[in-house]
Amino acid sequence: MRFYIFRTIYVVFTIVVSLTSVSSFAGSVLKISAGYDVTSGSYDQSTNTKIETFPVIIGYIDNAWSYKLTIPYVRVSGDGTVVPGTNGMRSRHFSSAVSSTARVTNSGLGDITARIGYGFFPANAFFEISSKVKFATADSSKNLGTGENDIYFQLDGVIGRGAFLPFFTLGYLITGDTTSIKYKDVPYATLGAMYKVSKTSGFGIAYDYRQSSLTGLSDVKQGSLFASWKNSLHWSTTLSILRGYTNSAPDTGFNIMLTRSY
Repeated sequence: MRFYIFRTIYVVFTIVVSLTSVSSFAGSVLKISAGYDVTSGSYDQSTNTKIETFPVIIGYIDNAWSYKLTIPYVRVSGDGTVVPGTNGMRSRHFSSAVSSTARVTNSGLGDITARIGYGFFPANAFFEISSKVKFATADSSKNLGTGENDIYFQLDGVIGRGAFLPFFTLGYLITGDTTSIKYKDVPYATLGAMYKVSKTSGFGIAYDYRQSSLTGLSDVKQGSLFASWKNSLHWSTTLSILRGYTNSAPDTGFNIMLTRSY
């Protein structure tokens, strides 16, 4: 699920910022991450859909600027009506679907995303403005993506410099329309808090919201718990679990990310 991966990556980024307790930008760093993300939900159907994603993420920070490329491999198992989409799930038969108990499994390259951001440090806070493009590289004939490009505009923030760190995301999604469906451009947001156990570990909680891109479907609402720690000077790990609260969100989810810094 694209929304979950996106938010988890943000959590990794904010934890790294908070654990290093930086107050200014200096130098550059290359980060390569690999992980596993799985979600499961019924999405108002009689059969659950399981979506597994194996992302490889290449990130580069150069002083105030950050760049990130995400290349995912996706596997979808369900009744064939649910399509992984940007920030949520979209059923191709969202208005009058006839649910099937037969299971279909498809896999392949997912939608590649490219992101650029600029960060700055006002007093006792960190903010980053960014934009991201989701390229329609997933095979829409296999229901691995919508087949259209999407664009994000986003503001992230971490407040404070102590052990307890509230954070937020405010964003706006411009969604590409298909030949048969016109999607609404919608806002989305995340609100959460992290607690630093030590200089090398922390945990937190977050709540995600996105307005529905389709009339008649519920908004995406989901919560998650996460933990992150540095295994060594260059390696770090992040774990998170998810619970959805609406039919447009997955019922449950799990994510693990391993990051190497250079």
